[in-house]
Amino acid sequence: MNNEQKLCILVCDNFAPEINHIISSNEYPDVIVKSFYSYCNSSNLILDKVKKIIIESDSNFSDIVFIGCPCYLSQKEKLAKYSNLQIINLEQSFELLLSKTMIEHFISQKYYLISSGWLKSYKRHIKDWGFEPENAKHFFGEIAQKILFLDTGLPGDFLFQIKELSEYMGLPYEILPIGLTHCKLFLDSIVSKYREEWERIANNESLAAVSKRTADYALVFNEINSLVELTNENEIIDKISNLIFMLFAPKEIKYKPRNNKVEYGKIDLIQSEKLNNMQEQNENFILEMHHHGEQIGVFEIIEISFPQYIEKYKEVSQIIGSIGGLAVANARKFDIISTKNKFFALISHDLKSPFQGILNITELMSESAEVFSTGDMVEQSKLLNKTANNFYKLLENLLEWAKAQSGSIEFSPIECNLYYVISRNIDTIYQRAQQKGIKIINEMGNIPAIFADEKMFDSILRNLLSNAVKFTRSGGKVTVQSRFDDNKRMIEICIADNGVGIREEDAKKLFTIGEKVSTRGTEGEPSTGLGLLLCKEFVEKHGGEIWVKSVLNEGSKFYFTLPIAE
Repeated sequence: MNNEQKLCILVCDNFAPEINHIISSNEYPDVIVKSFYSYCNSSNLILDKVKKIIIESDSNFSDIVFIGCPCYLSQKEKLAKYSNLQIINLEQSFELLLSKTMIEHFISQKYYLISSGWLKSYKRHIKDWGFEPENAKHFFGEIAQKILFLDTGLPGDFLFQIKELSEYMGLPYEILPIGLTHCKLFLDSIVSKYREEWERIANNESLAAVSKRTADYALVFNEINSLVELTNENEIIDKISNLIFMLFAPKEIKYKPRNNKVEYGKIDLIQSEKLNNMQEQNENFILEMHHHGEQIGVFEIIEISFPQYIEKYKEVSQIIGSIGGLAVANARKFDIISTKNKFFALISHDLKSPFQGILNITELMSESAEVFSTGDMVEQSKLLNKTANNFYKLLENLLEWAKAQSGSIEFSPIECNLYYVISRNIDTIYQRAQQKGIKIINEMGNIPAIFADEKMFDSILRNLLSNAVKFTRSGGKVTVQSRFDDNKRMIEICIADNGVGIREEDAKKLFTIGEKVSTRGTEGEPSTGLGLLLCKEFVEKHGGEIWVKSVLNEGSKFYFTLPIAE
């Protein structure tokens, strides 16, 4: 991408701190954030300010994205004349930070939403409102029941500001840590589209230059350029392979993806030594696909029919490699974003269910308290506590997974005594196992110490042991075993149960984001599968692997590996 090509993201100053915090990483050198004072009560003032920024920025940026909300987009037609301006409409500003479903739920519960960025200017908001303290309490008491602080994790201690705002508005407050995962996905979607368009333009320019020298391939290049419209990596590779056969007439093609854990079809590994040797052969050559300096994949083109044209073929292959690399990189990114969006939609549904259960129970208790016996109240209280505990466990896993995705969890591996850590985690689940009449057997032998982050290791064991007890019937057993793999210098740990087991088709989905496997425990315990995703994240952080072997109605064995302490 040309160094002079920059994207300007224009957002109100209530959310600029969050956007700037994400942009400050090294992933967005081509993005600049500009903000404007949010006159939410005056759309004309906002539009004047926005137009001024656009006019001043017009010559400095190749594109401008204006993230707008209902409070001023009623005037958006006044911005239509700016050709390099894209307007993104949001029904609620907080859609930058959370899914629309969650925002609507909080608003329906009469929460007054604020964020870390919003709090940085809270005194200005109070001034803009213009209420005397007593009038403010009356006004906000009519429209809201509680302040909900969406803690995005920006640096700083906001507790003092929250308390002062709570006192001014006369409302209690609650803090919900949400991190910046949703906001980063939102931003990535905008930046990816921008980069794709400019790379397409750059590739078209390169394509035109080569086409002048190789007019015979003009139609073929147009076909290659359409690759960036595909979103399936396998389809892209198939199409490039067909083009290679058509252009170079080789006897054989082999392909190996790089920097990607998923292999495509029956692919032979191309060793670096073999690549060097092939470069010296006149009938063979290598076509490499790159994107932003990263090698995406390598085609081995074997025994071309017309070796006298190999230099021209190599020239053409550079264009194929550039466009193919862009197409595959976009397909992989599209797959990641769409998978995560699907995952967040599933989790949003899972979060709403216990919320609704808590609301229903508390509503029943408040409306029928006078006719409830002491036994009824105790029973409802137990049910409420159980529902709240399930919700807390789900939320705890979700927040831990979100932190892992955003890279905000510190990874600090140390030498750990394997037997001690496992025994400690068995103790945490022992009471629940005893209630169900399940034996937990620790069969750890004389195993070397492992090199692991103790908090992450605890989380892996806690989730796997909890699942084993959850899906084992009364009177069953859970066994913890280990094996030392001297060749790989890894410890293999197995947590086995003789419970309900897992269907083969469901077992394949367990560690995949966006694949929902809904199975309740033997006593109706809820399960979202989020804990297993967290286990996979933490195991792979250590350079290990996690997998499952299961037989329906006979039980499951979950295996994972961690490095030994050298």
